[in-house]
Amino acid sequence: MGNSAGSSELDYGYHRSVAEILARIDAVTIEQIGDMAADLLGRHFTAAVVGPYKREHDLPAAVRGIVG
Repeated sequence: MGNSAGSSELDYGYHRSVAEILARIDAVTIEQIGDMAADLLGRHFTAAVVGPYKREHDLPAAVRGIVG
């Protein structure tokens, strides 16, 4: 938590207590999580591949699934 305290002070100008952080986490609703998931999963995916791949068939299977 020490690193978190330092970055909280730099980012927000004050130190957030552990209780405040936990309260903010507890305040998140299932609807908010669903909305964020829908937003993130509704976007187009991007992949960068490094290697000697000359053809799409040579790509790892997980990457081939999103190439199109």
